[in-house]
Amino acid sequence: MKFTSIACGLTLSLAILSGCSVATGTSGMTSEGRPVVVELDSDALKGVTHVTLTSPGEWECVGQYDHDPAYGRTVSTVTFPLTCSGGMTGTGIFAIGVHLSGLSLAFKLSSGESGNIKF
Repeated sequence: MKFTSIACGLTLSLAILSGCSVATGTSGMTSEGRPVVVELDSDALKGVTHVTLTSPGEWECVGQYDHDPAYGRTVSTVTFPLTCSGGMTGTGIFAIGVHLSGLSLAFKLSSGESGNIKF
């Protein structure tokens, strides 16, 4: 898990420095024990990261957050809306630690399902 955090942090750091688009992801479990896959597609030129959460065979949610509030602070938390299949909605909270370490994504859906995925 530590290697994934370092690799993800380095990948996102390179994307920011080079101005390119970089996709990365991880997987985990919801609070109800269902698998969930998280994909991040960060576009430094546009200053936005697109987030996709998928619980295979159950639901898919998408959202995005702007980079501006996420960078330049020691620790940052960015809250953004999620739009999901089946008419559900939700909220994502992406926490970014120092130098992009300690990445995590917490989410809560209108169905009551939630999770906290660490990168």
